[in-house]
Amino acid sequence: MPRATAVAPATTDQPVATASPPAAGDSAASGTQPAAAASPVPPPLFDGWPQPQVVLVLTGQQMGYVEPCGCSGLENQKGGLARRHTLIRQLATKRQWPVVPLDVGSQVKRFGKQQEVKFEHVVKGLRTMGYRAMTLGSGDLALSPGGLLAAMAGPDSTIRDFVSANVAVLSRELMPQLVIIEAGGRRIGVTAVISEKFERQLRGDEIVHEPPAAALASAAEKLRAEKCDLYVLLAHASLDEARSLAQAAPLFDLVVAAGETNLPSRELEVLPGGKTRLMQVGLKAMHAGVVGWFADAAVPLRYESVPLDARFADSPEMLHLLADYQAQLKELGLEGLEIKSQPHPTGRRFVGSEKCG
Repeated sequence: MPRATAVAPATTDQPVATASPPAAGDSAASGTQPAAAASPVPPPLFDGWPQPQVVLVLTGQQMGYVEPCGCSGLENQKGGLARRHTLIRQLATKRQWPVVPLDVGSQVKRFGKQQEVKFEHVVKGLRTMGYRAMTLGSGDLALSPGGLLAAMAGPDSTIRDFVSANVAVLSRELMPQLVIIEAGGRRIGVTAVISEKFERQLRGDEIVHEPPAAALASAAEKLRAEKCDLYVLLAHASLDEARSLAQAAPLFDLVVAAGETNLPSRELEVLPGGKTRLMQVGLKAMHAGVVGWFADAAVPLRYESVPLDARFADSPEMLHLLADYQAQLKELGLEGLEIKSQPHPTGRRFVGSEKCG
């Protein structure tokens, strides 16, 4: 649930250090309160990076975690839309980098009316952050086609920023297979696929789908004809399947996999042939992968995984979005959310906290 107040840590790349730990022998009994241990200060972000031509901010696998995730206090938790927005804003405004955010899908992981409301608000949030291309993940495809289309449609009722080569909702014509993005004076071609594992699980005729390999080959040829400067594949797939897809369609400079493990890639994997780099985003969107593209033939791409920790202040826009989400759930109520209360097996009723005193 959205927090009542925003945490306001430093907005620089490094968190503010806390007090030093007490010296040996200090204690409350001696009249001195022990100071909190200093939090480890991470190294500065993007240390040594020259000015990039374009910066990609790569996320996915949010799985419903719209707020920071973790069990050790907010200051130690990671993730959340509000912190992610602050990172993107810092890159664009403080560093003056041309930023292109992309997302590999699975904003939610359950189904039902509440998840549709959440998906709708997340999409609004991603568009507010300036996301240029997104795709549908396995969690998203569990939602109703009507709910998906309503959320994905833009102001002109068309879908422009959700792409997939092998999946579409209701009709192939309703969802583009690829998108061409212009940023930093460069053209970036983006397409996406959902893995064969997930594609085989799709049922019914409301989701149009085909195996990823053939669909990707077709999309890659269309992208090649666009003569882009950089080609990116968003693969809602494991690293192994993303690797196989990339090797079968060697057009791409960067393949962003959803992956199946908690942590994101520590570094870019160079695939055979030397052209394609591969990474995964990790689960729960606790990190954002930042890939810089440089005018350097020796090192064209640089990568850093950024933990969305307390160094990033909460974005007011995202806090407002989360409050609006909460208000809509309250307005819908249990009936509107299609939730039915289940009686206790004993037949007894909850009397309320006021009676417990």
